[in-house]
Amino acid sequence: MEQVISFSGSDLKDVQLPHNDPLVITLRIGNYDVQRVLIDQGSFAEVMYQDLYTKLGLGEAELSSFTSPIVGFSREPIVLLEKTILPVLAGPINLQTEFIVVKTSSPYNAIMGRDWLYRMRAIPSTLHQKLRFPTKDGIMELNGDQSQEPEDGEVVMTEQPEKVFFDPSNPKIFFLVGSNLSAIDRKQLLQLLINNRDVFAWLVYDAPGVSPDLACHSLNIEPEQKPVA
Repeated sequence: MEQVISFSGSDLKDVQLPHNDPLVITLRIGNYDVQRVLIDQGSFAEVMYQDLYTKLGLGEAELSSFTSPIVGFSREPIVLLEKTILPVLAGPINLQTEFIVVKTSSPYNAIMGRDWLYRMRAIPSTLHQKLRFPTKDGIMELNGDQSQEPEDGEVVMTEQPEKVFFDPSNPKIFFLVGSNLSAIDRKQLLQLLINNRDVFAWLVYDAPGVSPDLACHSLNIEPEQKPVA
C-alpha cells in the first residue's frame, strides 16, 4: 500500500513560532548519536566536518580519494580530507552513507543532502521542523531541535553505552558501561560491579521494606485531581 507523507497545521503545536530555523536533527552516525546534523536539500552530497571525523575516532586509513571540486556558500574553495563511508541509522533504516570529509569551520557537525534523502525517500519540512520517511511499519519522523544553538568548533555527540550481562540465563540483568572507557578503567569498573552486585535491586521485589521516606514515586499533579479511567 502506498504511504502518503503530508504535513498540516497540527504538526506545528510543538514548534517555536514564528521562526526561520533550518531543519537540524540528531542522527546515529557510526556508533554515536550526533547532534546538529543539518538537512540540506540544496547539497548534492553528504558532508562531514573534520572535528566530527576526529571525534568519531577515525583516521586516515578510513579515507579514500575524492576528486570533485567543492566550494562554499561564497564560492570559496573548501579543503577536502577525501571521503569515508559510515552507517547512518534513522528509525529502523540503516544506510551505508558516503561522506565528503572537509577541513573548514561550520556551525554544524554534518550535512545530509539529496543523495541520502532520496535513498531514505524522506520528505523534510523546515516550517514544521520534521523529517518524515516511509518504513515497513508506517510513516516515521525525526523532529528538528530548535534549541541546538550552534557554536563554531563544538562537536556534540552522545556516547553509545555497552551492555554487560552478568547472568546469561537472565537477559534483564545487565549494566550499561561507557564504551569510551580505557581497557584498564573498564576492567576495574566491571570488577567493582561484580564484587558488589548483591547491593543492586533489579526488581522492586528485591528490596522489600524500603521506607517511603527513603524512596517514593510520586506524580506531580494537584492533590484534588482524580485519575481518569
